Amino acid sequence: MRIRVNDIDWHYEEWSDSTGQPLLLLHGFTGSAQSWSSFAKLLSPQYRMIALDLPGHGKTPLPDRRLSLWELADALGEFITSLSSTPINVLGYSMGGRIALHLALKHQSILSRLILIGASPGIADEAERCKRKELDSSLAKAIREQGINWFVDFWERQPIFQSQKSLPADQRERLREQRLRNSSEGLAYALENWSSGKQENLLPRLSELTLPVLLLAGEQDSKYSAINQQMHSRLTGNSTNIVIQNAGHAAQLEQPELTAEYIRSFLS
Repeated sequence: MRIRVNDIDWHYEEWSDSTGQPLLLLHGFTGSAQSWSSFAKLLSPQYRMIALDLPGHGKTPLPDRRLSLWELADALGEFITSLSSTPINVLGYSMGGRIALHLALKHQSILSRLILIGASPGIADEAERCKRKELDSSLAKAIREQGINWFVDFWERQPIFQSQKSLPADQRERLREQRLRNSSEGLAYALENWSSGKQENLLPRLSELTLPVLLLAGEQDSKYSAINQQMHSRLTGNSTNIVIQNAGHAAQLEQPELTAEYIRSFLS
């Protein structure tokens, strides 16, 4: 499905066997709405599952202008209000989780509950943040010069994704095919505008959130398990922090049934 909102031609997909409350799914870097396909079907009997392609990913083209994370949050806010007249639930994974956090801080009134999987509130140390920004800019340049096939090979070798080697071979192949369907320019654009290096440190602002928040991270993802503990301590009693056993950075892929059960319990 496609809808034009805020000068963006959003492509999105839905899975639903009920008239349940909406749950918007925001994928990670190199992902798309299709990344959620199998997982969304686990929750579709109870919820209206809506997954969109973020700009430059999948079938949503890049906008004509550069969007900061806060501007992207505004665009997503308009997308949400075009689909629902009541607050909805939002689930964001990795980059999608960071975007969801900006959305919640900017447009809290249109959200009911927030779920984050392997997401970060930003890098606190300014020098480290600048270094990450430089690295991401260099990587964006390399993607444009060497192409999507080179980049997907590079990306899949990153230590954070090594736990995904335990996935069945056909699932790993589908995941790779989804990554390859993205464009070099779309991924470079995301790195230059929505990377951790471009994100301000939102940790001090988490106390502004009054909606319920579910924080999820895989047991084998020690970095984001620790980050979730930091966020949990700032969310003034309205958050639930869960470590998912036998999972890495993408718990929804590596332990989908268990992850869905935690989400189902949180939303109900």
